Order: sequence, then C-alpha cells, then structure tokens
Amino acid sequence: KIKPFLICLLITIVFWMVQTLSDTYEYEKVYPIEFSGYDAQKFSFISSDTAMLVLVRSTGFQYISGLFSQNGKMKFVVTDVNYYENKGNRVYAISLKDNRDKIKEQIVFLRQKEIQFSIDTVRLVLAKRAMKKVKLEVKDVTFEFSPQYGLYGNPTITPDSIEIYGSEKSLENINVISTQKQIIKNINKTGIYKLRLKSLVEKYPDVQFSAEYIDINLPIEKYTEMTLAIPLKFQTEDTSVRARLYPEKVEVVLDVALKDYKGIVKEMFDVEVIYNGDAT
Repeated sequence: KIKPFLICLLITIVFWMVQTLSDTYEYEKVYPIEFSGYDAQKFSFISSDTAMLVLVRSTGFQYISGLFSQNGKMKFVVTDVNYYENKGNRVYAISLKDNRDKIKEQIVFLRQKEIQFSIDTVRLVLAKRAMKKVKLEVKDVTFEFSPQYGLYGNPTITPDSIEIYGSEKSLENINVISTQKQIIKNINKTGIYKLRLKSLVEKYPDVQFSAEYIDINLPIEKYTEMTLAIPLKFQTEDTSVRARLYPEKVEVVLDVALKDYKGIVKEMFDVEVIYNGDAT
C-alpha cells in the first residue's frame, strides 16, 4: 500500500512542477557592468556605472536553465558609440533601449517575453592619459630580524622612482608613492627583498603604476655584545678645582658586528664628567 501511494505522490509532484514552471514569472538580476573597446594607452578610466538591475519576464523552466549558464557581467563595447566632451573628459552614454537586442543576447533566459531596466543609460567617463615620474618612499614596513642580526649600513631601493599614468587632474596631486603596510620576518642575511607599493585605486581609480613592487637591498650582519672598561675623565673650567673620581672606570656595553669585533678598542671612546661649578 505504501509503494503505490509513493508512486502517486511522485507523479503528482512532477505534474505540479511542470505546471508551475510553465507559468510566466518576473525575475530580478543584478549585472556588473564591463566596458571595452577604448584605447587604454591613450585614455584613463575616470568613472562609470558599475551595475544594472534587469527585470526579466520568463517561464520557470527558462529561469532555471539560465541559472546554470548565466553570464557574469553585462558587457558594452564603445568602439562605435558616440561620445561628447565634458570638462576635458570623454563621456560615452549608451542607451539601454537602443541596445535591447544586444543585452538580451547576454541574458540566458531563452525566449524572454520581456525585459526591463532599472536605468535608461549607462555611462563611461574617460580622460586623456598623461604620464608623471614620482619618487618612492619606504613607509609602514616592519623589518623583523633574527636574534643577533641587524642592519649594517643604509638600505637602498631599486628603482627610486616609477612612472604613473592617469588623467592630468589626478596626477597633479601625486608627488610620492609609498609602500603598503607589510612585515618582513626572520631577516638574517644580506639580500634583496620585495616591497609592494600602496595602491591609490580607491582615491584615484584612473591611476596606474609602471610597477607594483620595488626591491630593497638590506645589508645585514650578525652582532654580538662587547663590554669595555673606559677610564673616566674630569673636565672643568675652574682651574682651582681638583677631583678624584670613583669609580675610576665605567663599563660601556656595545652591540658590535662580528666583522668589526677585533677593530673595536677602548681608546676609541671617551667618558667625561664635566663640572660647571654647581654643587647640585
């Protein structure tokens, strides 16, 4: 008795699904927008519409088939699109109504009965591309050395400047590019380490760099501790004052590179007590 019941239930569900999915429904889909067809060597991106909401009237079957083959982005080619100039920028305004057929080709709802858009026009704003050479600076970088190791001299970066590209309006505000926040760990030998440059895309979306990384050369040596006993010297401008110091020597503790250890002698240091006549 249970088996015939389950068969009848399954048949009923199948018929219900077929009837339900054959009906027409309205579906909403948000598509990211992607523009192409402009010369990126001559023009820099300034701004654009980034997404559009599409309302599609289609059957349930067509909607389900579209879920498995949906295009990720709505693509617009501006090669043959008319543009106008605004404050020195090139503005493309693409009518969605005039491009309805091209848009429908990108929506995988077969035999859509109707599509509607949340906006009438999508816009792309470009500016003539300029170039500027700017200095680089190492900033917000933490260098963590292995025990007993440290810098031996000044680090150098290569290159010390890069070329940046973008609109003249953006480039005039940029005079230096910094490295982004990062940590280099377990440094124990001289070598070249890569540092990533800090992106400016949030503030200047049209600006591009000729390089994303720079090299920093770190001269590294192993250090050890050295203790020297240095005699104290007494100095005063008052020739009537005589003094005897206790202790007669003080210990000076140094961190010395191993390669320099034998060359460090106490005669290289002076420790003085200066008396200016003030008893306090």
